[in-house]
Formats: sequence, structure tokens, C-alpha cells
Amino acid sequence: MKSRLSNVRIWVASSVAAVLLGLFSASAQGSQSTAPAQAPQFSAEYTVKVASTADHLFHVTADFKNIDQPTLDLSLPTWTPGWYTIENYAKNILRFRITDATGKALPLSMTRKQTWHVDTRGLKEIKAEFDYAAEILALNQAKITDTFAFFTGTELFLMPEGHRTTPSTVRLEIPQGWKIITALDSTSDPAVFTAVDYDTLVDSPTLAGSFDLTRFEVQGLPHYLAVLPAGSFSKEKTDKFTAMLGAIAQADAISDSN
Repeated sequence: MKSRLSNVRIWVASSVAAVLLGLFSASAQGSQSTAPAQAPQFSAEYTVKVASTADHLFHVTADFKNIDQPTLDLSLPTWTPGWYTIENYAKNILRFRITDATGKALPLSMTRKQTWHVDTRGLKEIKAEFDYAAEILALNQAKITDTFAFFTGTELFLMPEGHRTTPSTVRLEIPQGWKIITALDSTSDPAVFTAVDYDTLVDSPTLAGSFDLTRFEVQGLPHYLAVLPAGSFSKEKTDKFTAMLGAIAQADAISDSN
């Protein structure tokens, strides 16, 4: 898939490896409605915890509520926006399980690559959870070290099939002292973010950690340079990087307009 046009771009520079990452953000405003109240709508709520920096593990929880169907398929994409490769994120998953509202484990089966099928007859909500081994720093992968954690979304967020347009909420649990920059929409809670639909959810790279953040603008749009570990770039080096990246973003904007 090709990424949507961004209105926020974030560049990440590391003293270990230089990675240029374009992050995309979008916002949507709903119109007021006077229609009668409807039954609770299907909802998707995710929690991503940096479970172990030593073992490079995320712990991911997905809560699906107000289910009104006899079965539900949960899947990870085999694609990443902007990358023309077939992915196998399931190979990095450990201890996958699905439970009902009481915590009882539910039987499940894998019906195709990276897709799990669960019987939801009589159930209004289920919880899927797993650990994810994050070993590779790339835009189509996930990585955890002792100073930062990065993911795109395709690696961690299960799609409830048939509900691709459903809005979702993401809570991030990170080590004390770390901060977050993400293309997901912010809320009043600095650890909670939202996405208007599944495609936005998995096209929103997220970085958490100890890093220096510099904002600069190109054609009136905000761009950010995240440098990690914090303190590794001098002001002179930061200025050189923002100038270089600004020129790249300017050329990219011109290319997109043609």
C-alpha cells in the first residue's frame, strides 16, 4: 500500500543507525446528529506495553467490545504502507491467547497466514493478547532497545475483519522518563491516542524513548527531527540535519505536486 499524503513528518536519527521515517497524521471531525440513540457500536481498544527492554518485547492487548456476530477473524496485515513486500509478522508473536470477559481462554484456529478465527456466539467482548519480539529497526519492522521503542502499527495491531472502518484507541505503557512522538491523534491523556480507522492506525509510526526533538517547518507544515540517544547531537549538527531534511522534504513536496 502507498502511504497517504502527510501533514506532519518526523525524522529519526540515531548514532547507531540513521533511519529516515515519515510519519503521517490526520484528524477528522464528526458532524452533529439528532438521530435517535443507537445500540453500542463495535469498538477496538489496544494497549501496547514496553514489557522488556532486555528481551526486546512488546506486550500487546486488543479489547474488542459490543460484538454482535457468531464468529470473528483477527488478522495482522501481510503488508506495510509504502513497502512492496510480503510480511510475516506472526513469526515474531509469542504466547498468543484470546479470552472472554471473565478471563476464560477461548479456542481458536489459524485459518490463513496471520489470521485467527474465534467463535463469539454469546459473547459481547473478547481480549486478544500476545508478546512481540521487536528486533529490527526499519519502517516496516519494530525495535526495542534500552533507550527507545519503535513500531509502525502493522506489526502489532490486530484487525477485526469486517470492522476496518471502526475508530480505535491506543494506550502506550512505557518506561518512566521516556516520551512519545507518534502520528496517531492525541487526546487529553498523554499516553492515549486514537485513529479514525484501521488503515490510519497501521500507517502511524510511533517512537517512544529518550530523545531530543527539534521542530522545523517546510511549506508551513510541521516536521520533527528526533535524535537518539538524547544529547548525542550538538546544536550545529542538529541545524545541519534539519537543513538537509528540509531540502529533502521540499523536493518531495514538489514531486508530489507534479
